Amino acid sequence: VSIDQAINHMGTLSKLADALKNNKLPAVNAIVNEVRNQTGDKRITEYKAAQVAVGEELMRVFRQVQGSESEVKQWIESFPMKGSPEQIQGALKTGAKLLDGRISAINNRWNRSMDTNSGYPGILSPEAKSAFNSLIGNSGRRATDNAQIPDGWSVKER
Repeated sequence: VSIDQAINHMGTLSKLADALKNNKLPAVNAIVNEVRNQTGDKRITEYKAAQVAVGEELMRVFRQVQGSESEVKQWIESFPMKGSPEQIQGALKTGAKLLDGRISAINNRWNRSMDTNSGYPGILSPEAKSAFNSLIGNSGRRATDNAQIPDGWSVKER
């Protein structure tokens, strides 16, 4: 569940980063975003909320236990609001690639234990797959490509 949530949150953060319309100069972005914050621009609080959600979910995926406040803060700082669009989107793409590695490990473990090549069934929701593909771009085969629901199986939404 954390992988799916992390990817969905990252897709949201990506859209909110685009809405900030930052430029290539982080120092200027810091000033502009502070002025926006002081004048009540909702883009700032929306970005901060999504930034925290992404940081917490990524920490859960990779640590698999409750992390410390400093660990969550490290993840959050990976997506600086003052960053250039290239920095923010680059960090999100890297996060997605790291999650792809985790998905691949889950699929490999599933395939070995179930003697199949189909991947863990329904590992990502359709929404998360869409967000994932948007984050990764067209960079070739991904671990999620293998995660198909085997014939005769079904996945129930909760």
